[in-house]
Amino acid sequence: MKKILVALFFTICLTGCSNSNELNQGLSEAGSQNTEHISYTNSTLGFSLTIPNTWKDFYTIYEWADGIDFYFIGESDASQGFDTQLVKGLYLFSIGKENYVQENGDFLDGITQIGTIEGYKFYSYTGTDCSMCILKDETMDYSSEELNKMNNDWEKAVVMSSEKEIVLSSFRVAQED
Repeated sequence: MKKILVALFFTICLTGCSNSNELNQGLSEAGSQNTEHISYTNSTLGFSLTIPNTWKDFYTIYEWADGIDFYFIGESDASQGFDTQLVKGLYLFSIGKENYVQENGDFLDGITQIGTIEGYKFYSYTGTDCSMCILKDETMDYSSEELNKMNNDWEKAVVMSSEKEIVLSSFRVAQED
């Protein structure tokens, strides 16, 4: 089963996992938490999501004008992302408005409409490269401790990727406070 999940995640990564930072405008952590899920609300774009509680401490959300990006944060140094990034972590997936998808479609994979809010269609997508694949990089000279952390991070990221649909299916209009 573990090998199947790793193969599935690697296939997903080969078809897309990147980020376009030029539109990023703000960093956000999750909202309220309980034992079953974490509630996230983006008041600016008017939607809410439910995030599995198993993701706690392993992700961050980067908010920008037309959407949000999810990033994985693990225990390894490799999972912290790159010094040139504005966001800590490795890119998982995004949710964005139709206009962004139309303008950048050549650089996006796995584009799926997930809902409409106030007349705006929202889509889930990934990029066309694989930031997660660094966790399986055997060409660099990592310590055995770092390699162990990278393997553990890979396994966690595979599980999170398999739970992505839980997040996407929870997409709904945000409730006003």
